[in-house]
Amino acid sequence: MSITLVISPESYPWDLAKEQTFLAPEIEVLSKEPISLVMAPQRIGGQRLAVPTGVEVDESLAREVAGLRRAELVIRAARTSLVAEEFVRRGRALSSLRALKRLVDYAGRAQHAADWARRFVRARRLEGSRVIFASYWWGPVTTGVGLAAATLPELRVASRAHGFDLYEDRSEPAYLPCRHRALAVLHGLFPDSETGTRWLKRTYTKLPRVETARLGVANPGVQNRPSADGTLRVVTCSLQVPVKRLELLVDAVAHAGGSGARIEWTHHGTGPLQSSLEARARRLFPSNVRVTFAGYSTQKELFEWYRTHPADVFVNVSQSEGTPVSIMEAIACGIPVLATAVGGNPEICTARNGLLVGENPTAEEVGAALLRFAPGASTGWREGSLAIWREKYDAASNYRGWLETLRSL
Repeated sequence: MSITLVISPESYPWDLAKEQTFLAPEIEVLSKEPISLVMAPQRIGGQRLAVPTGVEVDESLAREVAGLRRAELVIRAARTSLVAEEFVRRGRALSSLRALKRLVDYAGRAQHAADWARRFVRARRLEGSRVIFASYWWGPVTTGVGLAAATLPELRVASRAHGFDLYEDRSEPAYLPCRHRALAVLHGLFPDSETGTRWLKRTYTKLPRVETARLGVANPGVQNRPSADGTLRVVTCSLQVPVKRLELLVDAVAHAGGSGARIEWTHHGTGPLQSSLEARARRLFPSNVRVTFAGYSTQKELFEWYRTHPADVFVNVSQSEGTPVSIMEAIACGIPVLATAVGGNPEICTARNGLLVGENPTAEEVGAALLRFAPGASTGWREGSLAIWREKYDAASNYRGWLETLRSL
């Protein structure tokens, strides 16, 4: 008998959360497996993207969540033991109003998700033993479905975990609600990096099954080429937000350009910092350095850019990361990598395919590292990037492997 796998992302296949880069390759792989696959997004709006034939999209959770009001969340939170438990366990963390509001919101949404999960399973007359609920982010919906499993005892509940949903210091204040209960109701928790897995095992004594489940990208069939005219071509791809530290990269490129090297930097992605980044580049870049802000690119458009444009190094100088899909895309095309040693970056950027700098490097350090990727200087790194993609980040093998792990729960 086939299992029903319910995957709950933030918004995919709607594009509100821009999860298509992460999830489209996974759903494409899973849609070919002998399972019933249901997408249950938590928000809907914007453009609805196409999904493979046979994949069902159930919008009931998102439509109910959209109708929740603050007063109803408070009432729902009061129906759970989560708030009282959290005060007993972590009362000191709740000294700020923002943390308290976050807890109430979390508990209310978890209670709603528990009610929704019970209705979902019963309305479809599903056998709990044949249903696996897997959330893409480790949040209140995951906890709520886990709470529902108390009355649906054979239902299996799992979640991926990435960065902001794993590490408290990514939040302000540094507090994530109900972590201990959220672990207790899970059957499996799957960080996307070994770094995240090790952190969980160091931090908590009672854990469900915890294993690394890497993301991946499909074989793009693209072999990027290095520059042939002596110009150092740098490429980045990310939201333009503070955690990506793009201002640091502007300064680093300016420093590298001070050596006289011709440099062309192309950034794919948009965000609130673009105006300030453009102004900073105009002020700091010498005439031998150019930057292009190329805007948002779909994965298909990005791979086409990699096919038609030379690139000598892909750069990620983030302050915090899970494992960036943007780096997976680059190495799948054979592009060397320069990255900060944060999150899962040291797993995808090694001496085989590029260089790591420290967690908090100076612009001078990053600029000096950039110059080591001058055309002709990085022999072996391109082959190393392709090898690491094949070994660790091939979507087909990673997502089939994760499905088998879910089955084993």
